[in-house]
Amino acid sequence: MRYCEIGKSGFITLAKIISTNSSITYLDVSHNSLDSTEACKQLAAALGHAKTRKGDKISATVINELNISNCLIGPKQLDELAEGLVRNRSIKTLHLDDNELGIKGMRALSVAVKQNQVLKIITVQDTHISTSDVVVFMEKAADECFIEVLDCRKNGIDAGNSQFVQAQKRYNKYKILL
Repeated sequence: MRYCEIGKSGFITLAKIISTNSSITYLDVSHNSLDSTEACKQLAAALGHAKTRKGDKISATVINELNISNCLIGPKQLDELAEGLVRNRSIKTLHLDDNELGIKGMRALSVAVKQNQVLKIITVQDTHISTSDVVVFMEKAADECFIEVLDCRKNGIDAGNSQFVQAQKRYNKYKILL
């Protein structure tokens, strides 16, 4: 569903479909417009299937890989999406490339990965994050993080930065691609 001009109402409809999904394992909605916090909230609820009563399933979706690259996602939108990622138990690979994450987006992402034990690969290429943003992510995610790869290429991360080197030594559980 790349380049389909999906906007707010389209993503809200897609969220309804995802919440009952039992067969879609790869979803690529990149190059669309997910800049609405309301659409992100609906999508997050669908991805996480928010628990409402004792005994409800936490997540029924089977999506293993989600590509929401170049969808006009900023920190506010990622904050909403992080809520669903916390509860999701199927997404192993998440692509967030070509969005405007910055420090606030990386903080929201760190909260999600601390609580999600399934998410293994995150790509944040060309998301306007800095070396210090990656360091903050590592510090916030700390030892509770289960990811295996954080792909930060095309951001100009300084691998020689002393804070980055120290953080990478301390939190060396996952590979950071520069």
